[in-house]
Amino acid sequence: MADTQPVQPRLQILVVEDNALIAMHFEDILVQLGSSVILAAQIPAGLHLIDTQHLDGAFLDIDTGDDSILPIAERLAALAIPCAIVTRRAGSVVPVGFRHLPVLSKPVADARFADVVATFAATRPH
Repeated sequence: MADTQPVQPRLQILVVEDNALIAMHFEDILVQLGSSVILAAQIPAGLHLIDTQHLDGAFLDIDTGDDSILPIAERLAALAIPCAIVTRRAGSVVPVGFRHLPVLSKPVADARFADVVATFAATRPH
């Protein structure tokens, strides 16, 4: 693991990732960055968490089985919660309305997570 500096104040980050090992790896990195992490393996669970938890940002796996990540991205956008797209396929198609979001390619470098979390912190209401 690269040396990472905690992001202050503590952010609550949603990770929507259907691969449990990858989700736990992302969680480990984000916790090292000082974030609190909520995991969702499926789209309905992610939507429920958005509606019931305070979130400061989200990392969304665009390749979540047969389900589209679009409903989650739309709900986050409607609530002005920043997010980033994560993919293992270089050719993954990001929906037109979300091409402005950061796209992280798996495997994601710790420093890249830190950069995106810093942008989440910068957009957090004070």
